[in-house]
Amino acid sequence: MKNTVKLVLSMFLFCVFSFANAQGRNAAGVFKKGSSRTKHEGSVEFGPYLGAINYSGDLTNGFMPALNETGLAAGLAIKFNINTMWTFKTTALYGQISGNDANYSSDAFRNRRNLSFRSNMIEVSGQFEYNFRGYIQSSNMFSSTPYVFLGVSVFRHSPQAFFEYDPAIHGPELEKFDGEWINLQPLATEGQEATKLNERKRYNLAQFSIPFGFGYKAAINEQWAIAGEFGFRKTFTDYLDDVSEDYVDDQIVGGQSTSLAVALKDRAPEVGLPKFETGSARGNPDNKDWYMIAGVTLTYRIITNKGCFHF
Repeated sequence: MKNTVKLVLSMFLFCVFSFANAQGRNAAGVFKKGSSRTKHEGSVEFGPYLGAINYSGDLTNGFMPALNETGLAAGLAIKFNINTMWTFKTTALYGQISGNDANYSSDAFRNRRNLSFRSNMIEVSGQFEYNFRGYIQSSNMFSSTPYVFLGVSVFRHSPQAFFEYDPAIHGPELEKFDGEWINLQPLATEGQEATKLNERKRYNLAQFSIPFGFGYKAAINEQWAIAGEFGFRKTFTDYLDDVSEDYVDDQIVGGQSTSLAVALKDRAPEVGLPKFETGSARGNPDNKDWYMIAGVTLTYRIITNKGCFHF
């Protein structure tokens, strides 16, 4: 976890200072004598990002996320206005996604499956924004424009499940885990890397995604700007929620991991229903998981008309 966070922060800072250095030199050339000193081609903006995050996967109703599972997303954004039409944005965000079969308890399968999770998400992203009307600030006009964006993200996730001990269905060795959030990936709840399931590899907690979406930005004054956006993240994993394939025999999961893994891979007994048969569908491996973020940035221009930083 610590090494992943360090890597993510290092990548973020590298992007920030590399682009800031280049754009600082560009800004010095853009703000020439006689030109409007508040025309921001080549400028750099910095500020907080605040919004909401949700997910779509095996614990949602098709692609539509469960709105009551929406969580807070927050972080930092730096925007490099390359010219009036193009902006490069880099963000570092933190949020928490979650899902629960209880949201669809009227569905007999979901009621029996009874799975749930939460996952802390750390994302570093680089995106290009295309400004449809151009984005120019001058002493006489503060512009606004809709935009679309596309980029690449690196994120870390860590699905967890909440465990409640019940002596009627759990062994006494599990009582010590009562009331705890349990990390699911180490448990290999779908038999990953078991001897009889060698083809099932343990999923990585660090992944790539493709962010894309749309937004609207406006200059408040010569130094401040605000933008609101909505973006999808296409991932290449089906394990944001630790649910993908089918139910594996208890002995295989228990032999590969622990009795805690057996208890969390099939939670039907917790609602008084029989366990699923080995080989029964647990999820749908043909559909990868998604997450989406909607947010607002409030940014301050940190490059002067001479190409220098100022705060």
